[in-house]
Amino acid sequence: MTLIVLEEAADWFDRIDELNEQERHDFAHWLAVEKNKAAFQKIATAMGQPELAARAIAMSARKEPLLKNSPVVNQNAENKIEKSRIATYWSIASAACIACMVVYFTAGNVDSTANSDKGLSALTEYETSTFNVISTSVTEEKSNVLDDGSIVYQGGDSQISVAFSAEKREVKLTKGQAYFDVTHAPQRPFIVDLDDATITVVGTAFDIDRLEDQTIVKVYDGTVRVNADREILLNRGEEITLLNGAIAESSVFTPQQLPSWRMGWLSIKDTPINEVIAKLNRYSSRHLTYIGDPDVVISGRFSLRNISESLDLLSTMQEFSVEQTSSDYIVRQVK
Repeated sequence: MTLIVLEEAADWFDRIDELNEQERHDFAHWLAVEKNKAAFQKIATAMGQPELAARAIAMSARKEPLLKNSPVVNQNAENKIEKSRIATYWSIASAACIACMVVYFTAGNVDSTANSDKGLSALTEYETSTFNVISTSVTEEKSNVLDDGSIVYQGGDSQISVAFSAEKREVKLTKGQAYFDVTHAPQRPFIVDLDDATITVVGTAFDIDRLEDQTIVKVYDGTVRVNADREILLNRGEEITLLNGAIAESSVFTPQQLPSWRMGWLSIKDTPINEVIAKLNRYSSRHLTYIGDPDVVISGRFSLRNISESLDLLSTMQEFSVEQTSSDYIVRQVK
C-alpha cells in the first residue's frame, strides 16, 4: 500500500458527502480495486469511523449516495453530538495527507509490504539522517500518514520525531499521547523511543500516553515488545505503566475500536486527580491548576472537546471547587 493510495483514500473520505452522480460512479470504480479498498478502510478506521468504510463499500456497489450526515451514518439523535468531531477528523485527514506530500517525508511512494532487495535498496536513497519533528499545540489533534503507510494520531500538546531508514522505522515520543496504527513490515521494525524504554513492533495498533512521571502503553491490536528494566511482550488488551524506565504495573483492559480520547472523551476509573488535570490540560486553552491532595482518585467520563463541561462535572463531585481567573482555572480540593 503506497502513500499516494492512502492520500487518494483520505481525499475520497473527506469529500464523501459532496460527491455528485459521476463522482459516486468514479468512487465505486476506484473502490473496486483491492488495494484502494484496503486504504479506504485503513483511513476510515484511523479517523474513528470504521463503520463508514463498510457502508461505503456496500453503497458504492449499489451506487447509492453516502452522506456523512445522512441518517444512514447518523442513525440516532445521540450521533448529532459527534458531527462536529467527525468533520474535524475529515479535515485533519485530508490536510495531513496533503501536508505529508508537500512538507513531510519527500521519500516518494514506497510499498511497505515489499520484501525484495530492490525495494530496500531503493529506500536507502531516501534514508532520513535526522529526525523530523511533528508537534501539536494545546487543544490541537493531528493525524499523519507516514511514508511507510503507518498512521499516527497525536493528542493535544504532544510531540514526536520520526526517522526512517532501510533497516528500521524509528519514532521518538517526547511528550503527550499518540495512537499508532503500524503497517506490517517484518524486515523494518517500527521502534518507539521513550528515552528510558523502547517499544518494538512490526505491525499493530497501540496507544502511548506519556505524562510527567509515568508512561502508559496499551495494545489495541497485535503484539508489541517493551524493553525497559526487563523485556515484556504485550498482546491485544494488555497494558503497562512505566515509571522511570521500570515496569511498575501491568493489567488488562477491554479494547474498543479506538481509545476513548480519540473520540473526544477521557474515560477514567480510580485515577489520581493530578493525572486527570494533566490530561485535561492538553485540551484546555486556559491552564488548569490543582490545589489539594494529588493522590485523591476519581472516576468518570470527561469531555476533551468541552473543558468547561468537564470542570462542571468535577465541581458536582462535592470534593472539588472550580474557580476561573482571568487567565486560568483553579481546581481546589474541598477540605
